[in-house]
Amino acid sequence: GQERLALDTNKNLYFTDGNRIRKVSYCNNPITINISGTNNICGGNSTVLIANGATTYTWSSNAGSLNTNTVVVNPANTTIYTVTGVNGNCISNDTITMTVNPVINISGIPSVCVSGGSTILTGNGATTYTWSLNVGGVTTNSVSLSPTVTTTYTLSGETGGCVTTQTIAVNISTPINSILPSNDYTICNVGNYSLSTMGTANSFTWMPSNLHTPTFLIPNTSNGVFTYTVTGTDSLGCINSDTARITVQTCAIGISSNSNNINSISIFPNPTSNQLFIETNTTDKLIIDLYDVNGRNVFSQNVNNKSNIDVTSLNDGIYTLTIKTSEGITNKKLVILR
Repeated sequence: GQERLALDTNKNLYFTDGNRIRKVSYCNNPITINISGTNNICGGNSTVLIANGATTYTWSSNAGSLNTNTVVVNPANTTIYTVTGVNGNCISNDTITMTVNPVINISGIPSVCVSGGSTILTGNGATTYTWSLNVGGVTTNSVSLSPTVTTTYTLSGETGGCVTTQTIAVNISTPINSILPSNDYTICNVGNYSLSTMGTANSFTWMPSNLHTPTFLIPNTSNGVFTYTVTGTDSLGCINSDTARITVQTCAIGISSNSNNINSISIFPNPTSNQLFIETNTTDKLIIDLYDVNGRNVFSQNVNNKSNIDVTSLNDGIYTLTIKTSEGITNKKLVILR
C-alpha cells in the first residue's frame, strides 16, 4: 500500500496508484500559449480569437470546444474564454475576458391621443445618446413627445466606441368620442336609477361623488336638476369626459285627484312585441315618455287619446311608461317581450 516514485533517463516520473503505475511525462521545452484578438466588442457583433504557441489546441465549451487555433465568438455579455495548447509533452493555457458593450433599446408607450396627448420615450444601454432631428437632436436619454401624426423617431447611442441605432414609431390613437349614451335624463324621485357607460374607456371617475365604477347609481335626491361628470381613460392614456344632466321630478301613481276628464287609461297589449295601443277618454293631447331600467329616456312622443306606438326599435325589457296631460301624470309598467 506504500506509494513508490521513480525517474527514467528522460526525466519522466513514475508512481504507483494502487495496482497501477502512472507516468508523468517530462516537458523539456515549456510552451507559452497566447490568445490574440480584441477583448471589447459591440453588442450583436462577433469577433475572431487566435491561439498560438502550441501544436494542438482545445477551446473551452463556451467557445464551441473546437480543436483549432482559431474560433469565432459572439457573446451576449461579458465572457471568459480559455484555450489549452499541447506541444509534445508540454501543456499550457491562456484566457481572455471579452467585454460586450450592450445594444441600446427604446422603452415607452408608442402611442398618443390625437387630441394632443404626449408620451415619454427612454433610451437604455448606452453612455451617450442623440435623438433624430424631428426631436430636436437632443442628447438626453429621455424625451417627451406630442406628435400630431404618426411619426418615426431614431435614437443613436454610443458606448466604448460602439455606435448603435434604434427606431420607434409613435402612432396616433383613436380618441374616446363619448362615454354616456345621452347627456339628458329625466327620472322619478322614487326608485333606484343608474347610468351605464359605453365606448373604449376602461377606467372611470364620477364627480362630484369621486366614484370609480363603470355604472353609477344616482343618489336619491329631492326634485331638481343635478349634474354629474364622468371622466374615462383608456389603456393608452386617452382621456375624455361626459356630463349627465339629471332632472328629478315627482311621478304620481295614477291620475291626480283634480282630474275631471280622465276616468281611465288603457295600454295594451302588455307585454307587447311591436305595437302598443293607448286609449283614454280625455280630449287633451298626451305626452308619452318611456324610460329604461337605468332611467334613460328612450322614447318621447305627443299622441292623441287613441293612438298606437311602434316599439320595434326598443330592446326587450321592463320600461316605465309616463303619460302626461294638463290634468296630471301617471306611470305604468310596460314589458317588451318577443
